[in-house]
Amino acid sequence: MFAALVALGAVCGGAVATACGGGEGVEAPYTLAPDEDAGDCPSSDAMLGSFQRRLEAGDLDPLRPHVELILVQERGLATALAFAQQTLPALDPTVVPTLGTALRGDDGRTVVDTWKPTLFSVVDYLHGSSVALPGPHDEPLAAAHSIITNCDAPATVQMLRDVLALQVRPGVAGEPRWVHATPEAATSSWLYALVEVTARATQNPTMDGLLQSIEVTDDQTGGVGTIRVGRAAFLVLTRLLAANIAAPDFDTEATRALLEDVLLPRLQADVVAQALMDELLDLFGVLASSDSAAFPALQELMACVDRHDGEAAIPGMIFDFLTTDEVPVRALLADLAEDGATDAAGQLRLAGVALLDAVLTAPAPLGDVAVVIGRLLEPVPVAAVLDVIVGLRSTGVFTELLSLVDTILVCKRIAP
Repeated sequence: MFAALVALGAVCGGAVATACGGGEGVEAPYTLAPDEDAGDCPSSDAMLGSFQRRLEAGDLDPLRPHVELILVQERGLATALAFAQQTLPALDPTVVPTLGTALRGDDGRTVVDTWKPTLFSVVDYLHGSSVALPGPHDEPLAAAHSIITNCDAPATVQMLRDVLALQVRPGVAGEPRWVHATPEAATSSWLYALVEVTARATQNPTMDGLLQSIEVTDDQTGGVGTIRVGRAAFLVLTRLLAANIAAPDFDTEATRALLEDVLLPRLQADVVAQALMDELLDLFGVLASSDSAAFPALQELMACVDRHDGEAAIPGMIFDFLTTDEVPVRALLADLAEDGATDAAGQLRLAGVALLDAVLTAPAPLGDVAVVIGRLLEPVPVAAVLDVIVGLRSTGVFTELLSLVDTILVCKRIAP
């Protein structure tokens, strides 16, 4: 469950960061001037007609007071620019061109094309306008705000970086199905292996129904008397997992035994489902092993998450998405599993590691940026953002903006 958030954060963070300009000694992707048409690359004016019309119509006016307060009066934009000024000189100059190439597949589809249906489903869910999952869902954003505001930003980014860098290989006789591997011996990144196994699990009927059938009793979690089923059981289990990971005396084998005790009885005699569960638990073991560089930062983050998402609101959202057929998570996982086997995906992962390495060269400014993001995630500003996104969805604005980012990444300046 947590890895899904890691994947989402890594892709979104990479996409945002690549749109930034350059610094001293760093070649930035060229941004076309409003009236410039560089050969096959269209001018920005030609690409942003819908956005300009919506801007003139006042559709973005609800954002104005929050932008002015947080980004101007409170110097949030200056904070972000100072952070970029410090980190861009540390960025390998090959990263942005690599990202521009890797984000677009051989068939012309981009990473954003793959993620877009699920991202809009997330917006609908948080906005309270989801047809498949109706009702207000303020809790996940409140939890995210508390986590970003209170948890150590450099430690979180370090964990993301180390998860992206973590590599595995299939186990041989006497070993688990997946084991930690050096770059020379690796056959897959840990993250891709997790996505691919999870995609296969969602296609297995027994595994697909597992979450709805989970039962957790208090004697399994240190109490007595109560039996929880389905969503309630999942939330108890994820909170217990976070607390176990955060514990100074964390025991990988004991935690795995707990998960097996809760999950394996629900798989009945389905040997394929049992094998899939073994793979998932083996991948968890790799992440939580002493060989995993990601685990110390993960422990620190889980301790903070355990304090600031006490009601397990984010796992609750993940449960809702994984158990609702109308939400395109299965299609997203299948696409990611297919795309993740390509050379472009490998290049994207390595570029992401290099990008986060650059980010980590400025830990104090990174913490300042986290404060700005936390301000934007407060209830009033984030509600305005969600209202605007939902209101603009069918206007073509997001297609234009995403196309512009893609153009900036792939178009090259033509010499005079």
